[in-house]
Amino acid sequence: MKKTYYLFILMTLFTCVFLYSGQKISQKSKISNQQECVVLIHGFLRSSNHLKDLRNFLIEKGYYVVSIDYESTSMTIQEIADSKLSHLSDVCQNQKTHFVTHSLGGIILRSYLNSNHIKHLGNTVMLAPPNQGSEVADFLSQFHVINLFLGPVVAQLKTDQTSFVHSLGLPKFKFGIVEGNLTLDPFSS
Repeated sequence: MKKTYYLFILMTLFTCVFLYSGQKISQKSKISNQQECVVLIHGFLRSSNHLKDLRNFLIEKGYYVVSIDYESTSMTIQEIADSKLSHLSDVCQNQKTHFVTHSLGGIILRSYLNSNHIKHLGNTVMLAPPNQGSEVADFLSQFHVINLFLGPVVAQLKTDQTSFVHSLGLPKFKFGIVEGNLTLDPFSS
């Protein structure tokens, strides 16, 4: 028990340092012919600021980075995907385009790629995507008042086989998933 407690404290401190440190590093306003593009898509109730350290790291390594920002409580997953990802071919031009997504960001990308094609699609890394739905969404979707504040995405992420997330099927693109078995959020676990 003590070992788990100390691991939890260590992971909490690491996360605080990782998420809240560092300044934004600037990049050229246009992608060069030698650069590959990396698109970052944050999770539910977050912003692109949540992935800023990853963004800075990738810029330092020479990638052109696009951080997608969206309001997760006012639109459906399909609306977010269509409105926020449809311009990527203009931004990344004809360069190889990779994705790093967190949580809901992975579902948004899967939704977009189910009906759209990216010419030079590279690799995708999904960090903790709710690919089989979310038990938290199951619980929260029971409360009408909460759904008014959290928006339509919650119902789309339920675990039942008729939910939107289950309609996406197996992705038809190259991807890797990073999952964990320890949480820093005891309330939604």
